[in-house]
Amino acid sequence: MMVDPSNSQTALVSTTYRNKPLHILPQSVNIDKLLASEVEKEEEYLKILSIVRQILFDDDRWSNIQREDVNITDLLGGVTNQLLLIERKDGTSQLDKLVFKLFGQATIDFIDRMTENLIFSRLSSMEFSPIFYGVFENGRIEGYLPGRTLTLDEVTLSWLYR
Repeated sequence: MMVDPSNSQTALVSTTYRNKPLHILPQSVNIDKLLASEVEKEEEYLKILSIVRQILFDDDRWSNIQREDVNITDLLGGVTNQLLLIERKDGTSQLDKLVFKLFGQATIDFIDRMTENLIFSRLSSMEFSPIFYGVFENGRIEGYLPGRTLTLDEVTLSWLYR
């Protein structure tokens, strides 16, 4: 276990998967089922929570999490990925929220996920990004930072890039 110095609160986070992009949990989520019936969606949510428990197995906030303990909502703004916010209902800190990122289907043809994960894990270890909790076969779990998606007009503002 490891203390996360990037948080003002003392927090235990997984050292097995955290910032280790080459250590991939051999499980995946069926993205199509998340878009299907409510029953299939709930089945995938249970699979998602199983992945969370396995990657964050030594974090007391997440190691025994059950469906009734969390809200799972779609985050808007992902271009090639499906993003889900997993939020503990009893949560009081930023560490009680996770982003569950499902890599877009067929994006392997134009996005090098290994390089992306290597860069993101390095940024996380330097505390320049959200926490990199771990990778599974078709996605990643990362910390949540509040914010919003830029509009098309905002993307062109030069002062954003200085």
